[in-house]
Amino acid sequence: MVTGEETIRAVQRSPVRWIVLVVDRSQISLLAHADHPVAAPISERRVSQLVGRLRPPAGSSVLDLGCGEGLWLLATAASNPGVTCTGVDLSVSALGQARRHADAQGIDVRWVPGDAATWTEGAYEAVICVGASHAFGGLDGTLAAVRRLLRPGGRVLIGDTIWERPPSDAAQQALDAGPNDFPDLAGLVERVLQDEFEVLDGHVSTLEEWDDYEWAWTGALTRWATSTAGTALCRPSRRTPRRTAPPGRLAERLPPRAGLRLPGFAGPAQRRISAATS
Repeated sequence: MVTGEETIRAVQRSPVRWIVLVVDRSQISLLAHADHPVAAPISERRVSQLVGRLRPPAGSSVLDLGCGEGLWLLATAASNPGVTCTGVDLSVSALGQARRHADAQGIDVRWVPGDAATWTEGAYEAVICVGASHAFGGLDGTLAAVRRLLRPGGRVLIGDTIWERPPSDAAQQALDAGPNDFPDLAGLVERVLQDEFEVLDGHVSTLEEWDDYEWAWTGALTRWATSTAGTALCRPSRRTPRRTAPPGRLAERLPPRAGLRLPGFAGPAQRRISAATS
């Protein structure tokens, strides 16, 4: 997760004035996902089904690279008693929230502040990496990192981006991404197979899941901004900001059917057991 400062602009109804709020970006992520802790356009029902495909044996270890608030790892731990679970993330705030979730559920998980891209500790029967491929420079780097950490025959759950169809110019401009930056679904599966994995399951985010996710995070930030405006956390600004859609609001920034799906592929794959992969 990227750290640093991010600016949110909120508007008060009377008098009409823009308020500039300067907040740590990791804290913004926590605020945005208050109503949607999965932090991705996927339902909790499908999360449970997908982590259920991992099936780590009793006494084994599971690693979540870029775990955020830890919902994927907590779902895995809850359905697999006796499995040792470790979550790694740069965001101390997110890990704090993960610990609170774990304590509330009575689940024992090891939460480690650190860079998932440089994590080398241990070997695992299952590895999770959903929405964090940017930390590894993309899908290829993610698969390479997973292979170093996954035992032969182990399973990995990866969530990444695909183009559902050839992207429009508007989609490419809004996302600062070209046609070759993301594969289509068939291309992603092919890439996973090329890396000596067998695909066991998959999921493409539905429009309903996208709606739930987008309305949840924009609503959470709006609620926070309007309740915070006028407090000591805000300082007035005389600048007139550009009136753009909220960051990441794809439904407003992109034309209909722009072709993006995230995670385009969220599904377990199993590492082949062979001389080539051992």
